[in-house]
Amino acid sequence: MHIEIFRLNEINHWELEEYNSVEEMLYIKIINEEIALGDIYNGVQLESI
Repeated sequence: MHIEIFRLNEINHWELEEYNSVEEMLYIKIINEEIALGDIYNGVQLESI
């Protein structure tokens, strides 16, 4: 699993965030919450390469 997220920072530059594991936490700034990637992908069969 590999997820890339681009976020616009306070000086209007895009920053890359990368996630590689279902155990990692994804921060959702607009609601000030974190969620485990495993919860997002719960029930989805992920293939390993």
